[in-house]
Amino acid sequence: MKLIFRHNYPIYTKTLKSSLFLVGLFVCFFANGQVSKKQQYVSNYHELAVAEMLRFQIPASITLAQGILESTSGTSALATQAKNHFGIKCGKDWALKDSFMLDDDTIGECFRKYETVLESYIDHSEFLRNRPRYTSLFLLDARDYKSWAYGLKQAGYATNPKYAELLIGIIEDLGLHKYDLYTADSISEFLVNHELVLPIPSHSSSTLPVGIQEFNRIKTAFLHPGENINQISDATDISVRRLSKYNDLSYPLAELEPGDIVYLQSKRRKAEDRLDTTGRFETIWDISQKHGIKISAIERLNNLEPIQQFKEGEVVYLRKKRNDIPEIRTIEDIIELKQLDSLPKTAPKKVEIIAKQPIKTEVLVQTQITEPKIQEYIVQQGDTLYKISQKFNVSVDNLQQLNGLVDSNIKLGQKLKINN
Repeated sequence: MKLIFRHNYPIYTKTLKSSLFLVGLFVCFFANGQVSKKQQYVSNYHELAVAEMLRFQIPASITLAQGILESTSGTSALATQAKNHFGIKCGKDWALKDSFMLDDDTIGECFRKYETVLESYIDHSEFLRNRPRYTSLFLLDARDYKSWAYGLKQAGYATNPKYAELLIGIIEDLGLHKYDLYTADSISEFLVNHELVLPIPSHSSSTLPVGIQEFNRIKTAFLHPGENINQISDATDISVRRLSKYNDLSYPLAELEPGDIVYLQSKRRKAEDRLDTTGRFETIWDISQKHGIKISAIERLNNLEPIQQFKEGEVVYLRKKRNDIPEIRTIEDIIELKQLDSLPKTAPKKVEIIAKQPIKTEVLVQTQITEPKIQEYIVQQGDTLYKISQKFNVSVDNLQQLNGLVDSNIKLGQKLKINN
């Protein structure tokens, strides 16, 4: 479609300018509305997040960012109807307690229900404190929100591969890290009103340097944005060659991405978890890094030959040897995944300027716009908004905006518009 605007048709120019102005106002209003919701959430619950930090040593910035992300700033169905701000599911230790059923990774999943938001915050702290997979987080400095963010993702708190970056973005956009410096005096009235006692019983303190933690009894660090393995080497006094060996990387071309775990000691022959399930883009290296177990050990426990890769959805044994032969990816599977992984998650709109040049009496501008194709998708059993976004290589935000969704809740049989 070609749009031609000439200076001797002023009504078109005015109409275009007016439309652009209205669109700009709408975008600003929408963006400000989203920010104000987040700011209102922080205003409502920052004292509660600080109180939990003082009781459990969980950064207040992390708690607030998780609350904003998991509850859509307190507006999701789970938050408004069940007072659950952190997406915590029932689990075995929630038997006979109040629950709330909601479609998530599967249809009709059980989520914890609380009487108050205060109960949700307290249970979130206890949930992290009492789960072995989160133990290593409490060896971190309570002001090191970046390592906490990457640690939560590494421990499997959420399936979104960008979970750590999302938390860090919220913290830095809203300046939430200032709350990590608050003391009991800062919220003394709040503590008295809610009868919260400080501190909790002491636990063993860590002698590890800030930014270093232990996982599967191995010292580790997280690679933050802007860092590389050479900087980790300088900070820990461990050679790049040795770090490459610990992390099964090619030396000297050791490449890691922000959020990757970096092992500072040799990985072990067994993991803390018994089993894992292979994700769509996961390789044996990914599983090895996730659990702190040697690649050779994974191959031995699962009857794999070197270079073979698990098929998506295959169960991986991490502590004892399996009796069968696992399904493995074919060459065609691997080629297809490499092609998909190289695609952008959101395709940019193609806008090509055909001509733009001054003429004596007029300015001729021709802009060719490729209209996005909208297709319809019906939600299937087991679908989540994130899974659908990965299937069609679009972002979750794109799906929410296109379909007018206020959160990530979808229902079986629901029709969704997909922008391709």
